[in-house]
Amino acid sequence: MSRLSFRLMPHLRRASVVACLAGGVLASAPASAQLSSSSVFTDDGVEIGVEPRVFALFALLNEAGYDNESVLGNEPLLRPKFSVTREKLRANQGRSINKALVDVIDKNPGQVDSYIAAVLELGPAPRFDDKAAKSPLAKALAPFIREWFNEEGGSSHMRNAVEAARDTQKKLLAPTDTAIKAATKLVRLGDVSEQLLDDAGAQGRVALILNDLDAHGALIVKQTTDTTVVVAGPFRDAKDQARALDAVVYAYGKTLVAGEVNKAEIKGTVLDGYAAVSASTKTALPDAKAWGRALLGCSVAREVLKRDAECVDLVGDTASTTALAAIAPRMKDYAPTPALFSAALPDLLAAPPAPPPEPAPVVEEPRKKGKGK
Repeated sequence: MSRLSFRLMPHLRRASVVACLAGGVLASAPASAQLSSSSVFTDDGVEIGVEPRVFALFALLNEAGYDNESVLGNEPLLRPKFSVTREKLRANQGRSINKALVDVIDKNPGQVDSYIAAVLELGPAPRFDDKAAKSPLAKALAPFIREWFNEEGGSSHMRNAVEAARDTQKKLLAPTDTAIKAATKLVRLGDVSEQLLDDAGAQGRVALILNDLDAHGALIVKQTTDTTVVVAGPFRDAKDQARALDAVVYAYGKTLVAGEVNKAEIKGTVLDGYAAVSASTKTALPDAKAWGRALLGCSVAREVLKRDAECVDLVGDTASTTALAAIAPRMKDYAPTPALFSAALPDLLAAPPAPPPEPAPVVEEPRKKGKGK
């Protein structure tokens, strides 16, 4: 059963709180605030479930020949060892290939994450309305997704996938809920009732989408208008599950700090280091404020999870590693205090102290020649 989230979008908070104060008990998050009717929620509104648009997309990609997989059988064949859900779907699809679909894919080369971003522009199942979609790729894929889901048995495959994912949802819900609650507690944005009744609090939502139709260990993060989606392939082991949790808590941390970071001064802070950020990191984080949200969101995740959580936007960037090292002890000092995050922010983002000057080289005085005997 889905659990009520008080971390709703701003226009939904007030109505939800009024219902609760009036003694009403709501069984699930509002339909407009969730990606899938089969999702479960943490108490702070992070969604975990199978998403129909993503599921339909990967069903079509598999039909067209997408066979990316990290788990392989023995040599010499090295056959891909797909998840049970993916194996069943591929067996049911048979050997026929939709040439029109392949033509659309051939005309739109790109990484699979660009396809995920496109289908998330569509409306919800079963209509998958593309009127509001801006991407030509989204409009091109929509007819195939509608036909597969409504006329070719896709909705039945979706129901089977939802049932198959139940155990994974249950395993993920408790640790995710614990970590998200800890993050909410750490980033103190104000009185709880104030966060419910106005636009304070988290800026945006986070959803973990379980996608058994992709490779084991796959992890893709995309940003929609108001939601960060973490799309996770089937887990090979506990490390894959930990990476997914890292991504979720990092994304949630960014939503918590966003409002205050957006108001913060940059000059004279650690954010002055943005100039040294790598080009690839700047593509993901196009300005110093975005970098600041990422740095603090990552610092929140690492403090909450008590490990070097993998923060996807910052991996491999030297300037980010240096900035995170400066912020980490400050976040640790802030954690046990009752201070609001807004009051602590100047200290968290303070410029690192200048390195001590190098000692002046020692110049030895020439020895005076003594008088000979």
